[in-house]
Amino acid sequence: MKRKLLTENSEEVVKIILKKYGLNHGGFIINKYRSHPLYPGFKAISYIMEANGIESCLIKTDINELGQLPMPIIIEYDGLFLPIGVVTEKQIGILNERGEIEYEPLSMLERLWSRTAMVFNADNIKQYRVPVNKVIRDSFNRCMIYVLLASSLLLYISGVSRCITKFSTISNVFLGVSIIGVFVCALLQVFEFDRSNPIINNICHSKSDIKGKKDCSSILDSQASTFHGLFSWADSGLAYFVFFAILPIIVTEAAYSSFLGLISLLASCYVPYSLIYQFFYAKKLCVLCISIQVLLLVNMVVSIIGIGLGIVSFGNFSGIDLVTIAVTGLLCIAIITVAKVIGKNAYHNQKKAKQLLTLKHYPLIENTILSEQRRIDSSDLDTISISVGESHVITMIVNPTCSPCMRMVRTLWDIIKNKRDTQVDLIFLVDINDSESFHIASYFVSSYKKDQLAFLKLFTLYVNNFPASRNEIPSVHDDDEAKEIIVNHCKWCHVNGIVSTPKLFIDAKELPQLYDVNDIDYMVE
Repeated sequence: MKRKLLTENSEEVVKIILKKYGLNHGGFIINKYRSHPLYPGFKAISYIMEANGIESCLIKTDINELGQLPMPIIIEYDGLFLPIGVVTEKQIGILNERGEIEYEPLSMLERLWSRTAMVFNADNIKQYRVPVNKVIRDSFNRCMIYVLLASSLLLYISGVSRCITKFSTISNVFLGVSIIGVFVCALLQVFEFDRSNPIINNICHSKSDIKGKKDCSSILDSQASTFHGLFSWADSGLAYFVFFAILPIIVTEAAYSSFLGLISLLASCYVPYSLIYQFFYAKKLCVLCISIQVLLLVNMVVSIIGIGLGIVSFGNFSGIDLVTIAVTGLLCIAIITVAKVIGKNAYHNQKKAKQLLTLKHYPLIENTILSEQRRIDSSDLDTISISVGESHVITMIVNPTCSPCMRMVRTLWDIIKNKRDTQVDLIFLVDINDSESFHIASYFVSSYKKDQLAFLKLFTLYVNNFPASRNEIPSVHDDDEAKEIIVNHCKWCHVNGIVSTPKLFIDAKELPQLYDVNDIDYMVE
């Protein structure tokens, strides 16, 4: 069997199982699977199956019992997930992405199998309702990024193409080297941000390199990768090549070739320093670094030729050219510095947020934190209950005229509609002297008492159209019982020390500040 990364393998398995049941297994579903805190893993697989109405259970079993389980199942073998479609006395049938079965000997499970299997119950299967608005919004945001990048690239290409047709061969070589240098330096920046990037790792760590000479990390993490700790040579290279890739659009060919040629002669001094360090001190090679040094050497050779032909010369500069070059250089350095700081912070913040999400939803930590929260008892209170099961009870305390409350309800509603075993209890906390809030809350209670299904439609419409929907509630309604219930809600809140909204409780425990309404999606079924 071909070895794959766990993330790639688990996504493929999820697609195979969903396809087996005839369900949507497109990009949105897979992104939802990736968003789970414990991705990739059985918990995340169970989460995405539950969203499609497929109940799942992880059980302990053995080879003899495996064939008695309802198919398909998922097992963990040698650190990877295998979707099993059939088990015979001597073989197991592994489902592939085409829905076909590939047979392997059953004896392979005698080793490296965790002796666990995930089984499914598809009696209540349903197609996951993809939120169209979210898909459109996400697609629009991605398209805007692509449009911005494409527009910038087209503008640059149009500017450079005019230069190429007018430039001499030496100037075009300078420009070509600079553009290639930008791409190589960009790879260095990617490597700095993400050391696990498979593309960069294939470049920096070749399987054919038996002696392990190729190792970008050893070079880029060394003290020699920076200038006395002030700035890194990788950043300097990026600024160097970006600057000379943009400069021909701004200054004349003579000024461009001459300035680049003279700077290239100075920059070539870095080449022997880097090569000596890699070959004789570190005894490791950075392929990307050597690529940069080759480009610098090419520029040096072309510069010497240019000097001989009179193309590279101090006499080709004017005062305006020098000022323009200086301003352009400073702008390039400033933009690259700011962009890198913003990009690095965004990347690390995203990574930390993902780590925090995984940590706080680790079962032991989540249960420990919840166990320390205060407990409430609303069993004697006449609440509005919206039930699709009783395994979990979410108690939501809101004010119908509170914007954060309605945003929270809207998010929770989107989560709950894809759950199969969760009850929501709604409690209203309003100021008795606030006639509008009290009136709207009592109207909802009155509607709930008359027809629960009609209330659910009415309340959902109110939440989705808030705040305009505040004006759509009838100005007069007489239901003393509903008003008394609201008064009781408020008294209960005050007795339990709840004086502000919104508040969320899960299974009678207050939702900790570490969590928010979006975390409910991973905490209930």
